[in-house]
Amino acid sequence: MDMKHYYLDIAGVVAIVLLLAAPAGAETWGIEVVDNEGDAGHYSSLALDPEGFPHISYCDESDLYLKYASWNGTGWTTTIVDSDSEMYYYTSLALDSSGYPHISYFDNTNHDLKYAFLNGTGWTTTVVDSDGDVGIVSSLALDLKGFPHISYCDYTNTALKYAFRNGTGWTTTTVDSDGNVGQYTSLALDSSGHPHISYYDFTKGDLKYAFWNGDVWENTTVDSEEYVGSYTSLALDTTGAPHISYYDYTKGDLKYTSWNGTAWEITAVDSVDNVGKYTSLALDSTGAPHISYFDKTNGNLKYARMVTPLPPVLSYDIPLSAGWNMISVPVTGPVLTKPAGMMDTVYGYDPLGRTYAQVDLDALEPGVGYWVSATGACTLTVNGSYMNCYEANLCSGWNMIGAVCGNTSFTSPETVPAGSVQNSLYAYRPASGTYVSTATLTPGTGYWASATQNCLLNVSA
Repeated sequence: MDMKHYYLDIAGVVAIVLLLAAPAGAETWGIEVVDNEGDAGHYSSLALDPEGFPHISYCDESDLYLKYASWNGTGWTTTIVDSDSEMYYYTSLALDSSGYPHISYFDNTNHDLKYAFLNGTGWTTTVVDSDGDVGIVSSLALDLKGFPHISYCDYTNTALKYAFRNGTGWTTTTVDSDGNVGQYTSLALDSSGHPHISYYDFTKGDLKYAFWNGDVWENTTVDSEEYVGSYTSLALDTTGAPHISYYDYTKGDLKYTSWNGTAWEITAVDSVDNVGKYTSLALDSTGAPHISYFDKTNGNLKYARMVTPLPPVLSYDIPLSAGWNMISVPVTGPVLTKPAGMMDTVYGYDPLGRTYAQVDLDALEPGVGYWVSATGACTLTVNGSYMNCYEANLCSGWNMIGAVCGNTSFTSPETVPAGSVQNSLYAYRPASGTYVSTATLTPGTGYWASATQNCLLNVSA
């Protein structure tokens, strides 16, 4: 069963919540403890390592510490990053190519933008900008060289600012100063290294988005439904499209939006109690969003991950004729209902030994062809989950393969190594007792496919 996650801080206990995707899109939640020291979970930021393990920076308001937590696959490890100030706000976390954490944050004692990173042995901290009251709600991203880029609010001038380190020093610039803007900023870099920033327009109460096009900054309003857009977090998918999580102040909801190429698609992720502050967003390798955020009603740190609901259960009727029939099951987890006219014996083909072997009806596998026999016309019903692709290891010579849920062209079969399978398939016609050549896989039918060498076949609808 697929899972979603989010974190909680129940009575000062940071916990992870697992959102389980059940059949037909239903969802449930599970919980485990992350950090139970102090009033933890404020101003959190989330990043995922290549293994999909979560790392979180956050503040402990009991001890006034900046803290960092990481999951190693079996348990959580927490550590103190900075304890020199009276309080640290609005952390932003990124992991470099070696997996080391980098954090930008606000020093409330000196009202400065600060930056910390783990160098392998210990934490190093530095001041990025101290010109006025700067650094409230910063966002950090690392470029391909590992240099930090930070967007942040200049509270003194009510402006959105952007800073980056070029290897020798920090360069800062103003992005937007139209009204009271720049609060709750979030930064991401595209494949060209250009910065994209989401942020809050306090004057209008809107969620805004800005990006550098190579020459100038462009900005737009994303959501203007009453007072929305605080505590934003931005991530770019593999196409460069922006995804943003943020807080709806009017409704007290956690919201999420993404650009589909022509418009912004907006949805409420969590609307139970007053939730969604201090949100942080990351996309995994599948493009699924992960969000950490604060539950103000219960004082909890939460973490949510969107997953695609399990595919629906489908039912296929496979018509059988008198005599032998070549079939396949086009679903995963197949459950077959045997008709009265079908014989009990089912045969599969072993291409390595070039022999047939008897197979139990409840052991049929998707993507494989089988022989079944019927005494007369009848229907074999197959129930299972939607399957639009499969991989099969083929041997040199003839192999019996199956189909997926939809009609699939076989004119250019995808194989590794390439070109290992002929683009003509052979299906059996029981009425005439002959084979016919075809270039289309039809659900429920089995086929002969010829491979010139051992290979991996990829079939996709």
